[in-house]
Amino acid sequence: MSRLFLSTNENKRKVILYMLLDVFFIVFSLLAAICLWYGGTIPGLPGGVGKVIDTQIWNWFLYSSLFISPICILVYSIFHFYSNLWKYATIEDIFKIVLADTVVFILLYLIDGIFVSKLLLTTISKRMLLVAWIVDIILFVFSRSGYRFIKRLFINLEKIVSKKAGIKRVLVVGAGYAGYNVVRSISTAEKGYENRTSVLIVDDDPQKNNTQIMGVRVTHNIENIPRLAEEYNIDEIIVAIPSTTNKQLNRIMSFCSKTECVLKMIPPISDISDGGYHVLRDVDIADLLFREEIEIDTKSISDYLTGKTVLVTGGGGSIG
Repeated sequence: MSRLFLSTNENKRKVILYMLLDVFFIVFSLLAAICLWYGGTIPGLPGGVGKVIDTQIWNWFLYSSLFISPICILVYSIFHFYSNLWKYATIEDIFKIVLADTVVFILLYLIDGIFVSKLLLTTISKRMLLVAWIVDIILFVFSRSGYRFIKRLFINLEKIVSKKAGIKRVLVVGAGYAGYNVVRSISTAEKGYENRTSVLIVDDDPQKNNTQIMGVRVTHNIENIPRLAEEYNIDEIIVAIPSTTNKQLNRIMSFCSKTECVLKMIPPISDISDGGYHVLRDVDIADLLFREEIEIDTKSISDYLTGKTVLVTGGGGSIG
């Protein structure tokens, strides 16, 4: 049964928070339905309906809340809502939410008809439950995915403003000393870093995940670069790991090359002079070969071919 609720121990706090939030939303939806049903007033307050009806309504609200809260948690757990990664929610997940909430309110309607109405000697309008159902779906969807849409809206607005101002949105690869220098250089608009803004830093070190460098969030990991570049509307990627090996650099470049971003990098540490951590250069074709660059000994070839007649085959190809 515990697998319905928790996927890992790390999620316990988040799951408990979601459960409490879901109970609050569904109870609030019942209260909102009562308020809307009685013309925007809360029964029992000035402007509300009579005392007899007030008592019946509030008793129904109390009993219904007690019944629907555990039902809500159970149904949502069966639908795996507490182990779902909502930041990747799709339209199918929205349909699942509607279906799950429909099950919850059908069960409430049945319980209301079998138990609550007999205890209170009263029944509540089906339309009131329909209103509560709609309100709860809206609250649930917003709590899981609303922040994502709002975040996306702000990113797009920032993108428009940045484009008009000619400012490039930069993703920095590497949360080490060189990465810090890149972010600092961008923030102070040093020569070569003008008209840029640091949006995100990507690093493979899981311990740096969700930390910050000068207010810029660090996220994990390198493999997510194509998705992050699209999600955050990145214009330029700066690879700031001068001490990396050729194999690691090839791996980084393989992900960066899947984007449509301009690629820049801090030169390898062997090419950096004193204090040269902030020097940017374009990515060379050799950085994209995904193997060690082969240095051609042109002098030896020249000495060997000088004075000879040479037949070259395959002249239409790049090697020829």
